[in-house]
Amino acid sequence: MNQFSEGSLPGRSDARQTDPVRRTRYEELVRDTIRELYSNARYWEFFKGFNEESVHDFITEYASKKAWYLLNGERLLLKKEKEHFRFRELAEKCFWEIQQKKLFNLQAEWRAGLIELPGVEVTRDFLCWEKAIATCPFLDPVTPNELSFYMDYLESGMQSDKNWFYNWQDYDTYRHAENCPEAIPAWYRYYDSKYGTDYLMMLPDKKGEEEKLYIREWRKQNSSNPESELHEEELLTGPGPNLYVNYETLDFFISTFESRNLKDYFLAAELKPEDETNDAELQDALRILSRAGKNVTLPKATDWREAIIAGAAQYKSKRIMANLPFVYDEYLFRLKNGIAQRPTDEDQAYQEYIAFTTLYRHQVNEGRKITEQK
Repeated sequence: MNQFSEGSLPGRSDARQTDPVRRTRYEELVRDTIRELYSNARYWEFFKGFNEESVHDFITEYASKKAWYLLNGERLLLKKEKEHFRFRELAEKCFWEIQQKKLFNLQAEWRAGLIELPGVEVTRDFLCWEKAIATCPFLDPVTPNELSFYMDYLESGMQSDKNWFYNWQDYDTYRHAENCPEAIPAWYRYYDSKYGTDYLMMLPDKKGEEEKLYIREWRKQNSSNPESELHEEELLTGPGPNLYVNYETLDFFISTFESRNLKDYFLAAELKPEDETNDAELQDALRILSRAGKNVTLPKATDWREAIIAGAAQYKSKRIMANLPFVYDEYLFRLKNGIAQRPTDEDQAYQEYIAFTTLYRHQVNEGRKITEQK
């Protein structure tokens, strides 16, 4: 089956399917631009000043962007349509949530010892692949059925934009969230409710427990303060509550132990959970509705603020859904032609996670050796 040419969305009306003529035109524009950039000498003087590999990457990405601009440029010139590009970017981020859930399910099975995954040696490898989800080599490609199911989620009303402080692969937090299910991404909860995959959180965390043991042994062996060894077991197995990385914990810890500069960075990066039900969320909703370019019917609500916020959320979901088929078309085109997926804004974070995970993997391996020698 030619996925790119036959990747229609099951159960969707024709109005919701991607226009095949538009899709073909997009493919032609990308190929024509790539051919032009490689064959026309007028570009060579510019390209020769840069690293060869980066030039190849540039040509591919530029061709994709140019095709998008040409197909949408006139519409984007209209003020009321400029917000459309923002929804395209949001749709791209939402699209990768499909793969994040698939990766998370694999993580649970890997931790339980049920499967092995190529290149995965320690639990923190999953945090790295979270930041490079578009290039994760052991995930199956997104299918039309999976995209259709995700669009059902967007329509369900369960979709949430709340800026919770979480990582998609934060296994420890989600495993212990039985008393606070809102800490789990809404997409994960929707998926589990439909497919019954919440049982994955009941599987044993064999790999995680082993790593804790190895890290503990490594710390004992490498501690510069012998006294710290006496408190290690009490620290890790004491009667107190679990320490989680959430907004409140970070706020307290940074305020207590870190510099004012770091506190400022933290406040700039993270939105306090209760702020989302106050002015920040309302102002964002008003901004979305004011740029809609058309009348938006608000749902009934006991409070006008709730009506505005809910109406903006519904409108936003519809615009994301309208863009998802185009995002999927580009995704399939890149797969079909062996072109790398579009880089995400997590690339820098990925490099940082790789560096930290390399150190963590070394500590685990050294701790394992110490344990085996006992």
